[in-house]
Amino acid sequence: MMARYARYGLILFLSSLAFIAVSLPARELAGGRLPLHYPLDTVSLTADQNIVVTGYLDGNADALLVVRIDDTSSSDYASRYNLEQTIVPGRFELTIQLRGLRTTGGALLNLDGLTQLIVFAPDNAASFSEVEIHLSAAPQLPGSAVGYSLGPADAPLFPGFTAVSPDSPLIAAGQVVPIQRPGTDPLVTSGFKGIERLVLPWPEGETVDVHLWTEDVGAWEHLPHPLERRIRVNGETALEYRLGFEEWLAERYLRGKRQEASPAGNPWHDIARHRGGHVNVTTTAGTDGIEITLAGDSPDATYLSAVMLAPAGDRAALDFVEDQRARRIRAAWPVIEPAPVRSADAVVPLSPGHARPEKTSIAAASARNGATRLSLDLHSDKPVELVGWQITGGPPDLSAYAWAALRTLDRPAANASALQLQQTRLVADPKGLPVTPDQPRRVELWLHPKPDTTAGSYPLHLTVESTSGETRIPITLLIDNVDLPAPRAPVGFYLDEAPHLTWSGQDPARRTKQLRCDLEFMATLGLSALAPGISTPRADDDAQVIAELAMAFNEAPAVMAYTPAKRLIGETGLAVAAERLAGITHLASQKGLSPIYWSVADEPSNPDQSTSDLTALLEVFRRDAPEVKLAAHLNAPQDKALAYLFDLVLINDGYGMSPQNVRNLQRNGQSVWLYNATQPRLTAGVGVLATQADAYVQWHSRMPTADPFDPMDGREGDVMMMLPGHEICPSQPDIHTALLDMAEGVLDQRWILYLARKNQGEETDLTWKIWEKLQQSWQSRLQEDKTDLPFTYKQK
Repeated sequence: MMARYARYGLILFLSSLAFIAVSLPARELAGGRLPLHYPLDTVSLTADQNIVVTGYLDGNADALLVVRIDDTSSSDYASRYNLEQTIVPGRFELTIQLRGLRTTGGALLNLDGLTQLIVFAPDNAASFSEVEIHLSAAPQLPGSAVGYSLGPADAPLFPGFTAVSPDSPLIAAGQVVPIQRPGTDPLVTSGFKGIERLVLPWPEGETVDVHLWTEDVGAWEHLPHPLERRIRVNGETALEYRLGFEEWLAERYLRGKRQEASPAGNPWHDIARHRGGHVNVTTTAGTDGIEITLAGDSPDATYLSAVMLAPAGDRAALDFVEDQRARRIRAAWPVIEPAPVRSADAVVPLSPGHARPEKTSIAAASARNGATRLSLDLHSDKPVELVGWQITGGPPDLSAYAWAALRTLDRPAANASALQLQQTRLVADPKGLPVTPDQPRRVELWLHPKPDTTAGSYPLHLTVESTSGETRIPITLLIDNVDLPAPRAPVGFYLDEAPHLTWSGQDPARRTKQLRCDLEFMATLGLSALAPGISTPRADDDAQVIAELAMAFNEAPAVMAYTPAKRLIGETGLAVAAERLAGITHLASQKGLSPIYWSVADEPSNPDQSTSDLTALLEVFRRDAPEVKLAAHLNAPQDKALAYLFDLVLINDGYGMSPQNVRNLQRNGQSVWLYNATQPRLTAGVGVLATQADAYVQWHSRMPTADPFDPMDGREGDVMMMLPGHEICPSQPDIHTALLDMAEGVLDQRWILYLARKNQGEETDLTWKIWEKLQQSWQSRLQEDKTDLPFTYKQK
C-alpha cells in the first residue's frame, strides 16, 4: 500500500511541476529589425528552456532566416549551431530547444558556455519585421497525464515529457541501445531498441489509456524492418504481427508511394502524422502500475520511442501531443509556392459513358533514331477514378510508355528546409487515381520508334478507362527522315542498387538483376551509365566488381566509381587500398572495359569536410599505384587550388560551370564532368556543348532516406529517379520526371549537332547563339559571395 501511495505521490509531483512550468512567463531577450545580436553570457540558461523567435516576413516571397548560436568552443560554421529556416510570408514562430542543442558538426553545445545568439537574413532584400527573441519554458501535458521520452541522455525532449535515459530504474529488463535520429519531431526521433520490460507508475486499480510510439523512423538509407513484433501492456496486446519481408515491403516501405498531398499541402496531415507507429491500449493499473513488455525477431523489434499515460477516455493529452507535433512540423517545413509544371501539349476531357473517339488529333514528331515526349492533362466535369490505359497502333516495334503524375509534397532541393507541391512522381499504373473538376491528372508519354523505322505519319491511340467510361485519344506520330548524331558528351545519373535489396537476408542476385534493368531502361532513354553501382573491391571479390563494370561498358565511354575507393580506404588504409584498386584497374583494362575513375574527394570545402588527408592520399596513390585514375567532386571557388591534383574533376555551379573554367582544366590534361546542375535539361543539351565538358552526371538514381516517401526524415531529402517498387524489373518502372527531362536534354544536344552539321558544320556558332539566349536560365543559381553577409555567414 505504501508503494501505491509513493507512485501516486510521484504523479502529483510531476503534475505540480507542469503547473509551475506553465506559469513561468516568457522572457524577452531581444527585439527589433534584423540582424539581432544577443550576448548569451549575460543570462543563465538550462536544458528545459526554449529559445523562441517570432516575427513577420513582409511581401509575397519566401526567404531564408538564420539563427546562429555560439559557445566558447565555436570558431567556424561547423562548430556552432546554425538553423537555416525557410520562412513564408506572414507571421512565423521558431522554437529552439536548448536540451540536446548541437553544432553543425554534431558536437553538443555547452549550455554553461554559450556566448552569443544571432538572428539574420542572408538575403538583405528580405523584409523581416517585429522580430523578437524570447526565452521560455516548454508547455506541459494537461491534467494528470504523464509522458515518458526514451533515448540518449542528451536527446531533445518533447514538451511535457520526462526523459528516460538508458540507466533509468523504470527499465526492468533488456539490453537497451539508445537511438537518435535526425528530424524536427523529438517525440519519434529518439528511443531505445533492446528494451524488453518497462514499468511505469500509475495508481493501482485505475483505468488508464496507454499510448506508445513504437517505430524507429530510420536514417540514411536504412529503415529498420522487424518482421515479428509483440508489445503487451499489463497482458493486453497493443501490437502484434508476423510478416514476410515482401509483406513488410508492401505494407510499410511502400505505403506512402501513392499517397497524394491535400490540395494546399499540409506536411502534418499528409505525411508526419503517419510517422512513429502510434498505438494505444486501455488497461487497469496493477500493483506495479503499468508493465510494458516487448519481444520479436531482433533488437529492432523491441524498439520504443515514447509512452504517455492518461486517464481512460480523456483525449486532452493526446490532442496536446498531436497539436505540438503539428506546430513543430509546420514551422520547420513551410509549404512554398508550387513547383512550375511544364505546359500540357493537349488537354483531354474524359468521356462520360462510352463516347466516340475525339476527332481532334494530337501531333508529335521524332527523328528516325530519336524519341519524343508528350504531356497531357486529363479533365473531368465530375469526380472519377482512373482504371487503366493502353497504347495501341503507331509504327512497328514502337516503344511507348505512359505514366500518371502524383501530386506530392517534396523538398524543392535535397537540402531545402521547405516543402513544395510537385507533380514529379510518375507511376505506370493509374488505377484508383482521381480526376476531379478542379484537379486534372497529368499524363506523361514517351514514344521511342525503332531506329530503322520508315519516315512517315503513324496514327496511334491512348485509350483511357475510368469509372465514367472509356476515352480513346488519337495521336499522330510523325517520323522525320532524319538520323541524329550520337551525343558529343554522354549524360547520365549516379546509379546504385535499390537500398532495400541490399539489406541483410536479401538475395544478392535480385539486387544485381534490378541494377541491370535500371541500366537497360536508362539506356533506352539515351542516358549513359557514367556512375554505375560498384561494390567495394575487397580481396577475392574481383569477379563481382568486374561484372558490375561490364554491365555499364556498352553505355559509357568512361566510368566514375563514386563510393568504392572511399569505402575501401576506410576499411583497409591507403596502402592496401592503392594495391587493390591498381589490381582492379589492370584487370578491367585487360578485359577492354571503360576507363575507371575512382572518386576520393567529395566536396572537400564543405564545413563538415577536410582537405588535410588529401595530401597523404595522393602521395600514396601517385607513388604506389600511378595507373589508378583519381576523381574529385568540387563545389566551391576555393577548390580551384585542388583541381589540378586529380585525373577527373567534377564541377557544379558552386565551383563555376563556365566554359573558361572547363577549358582551363582541360588544357592541363584533365577530364571535366559537370554534376548536379540546377537545370538538368539545359545542361544535358546546351550546357555540355557550350562548356565542352566531357560528360554530365546528376545524382541520384536511387537515394531514398529511410522512408522513401517521407521527405522530412533525413539530413537530406530523397533523390530518386527510379522509384522503389515491390516487383523486381517491372516492364515499366515508376520514375521521377527529371529522368524524362534529362532524356529530352540529350535529344536537344543531338538536334543541335544535327542542325549545325546540316548548316555547313557551323556547330560552334549555332551552339553559342543558343547559349547566349539560355545561359542565364541555365545558371539560375549564381554563386553568391557570402563574405559580406552579417556575421560572416558560413565563414570562419
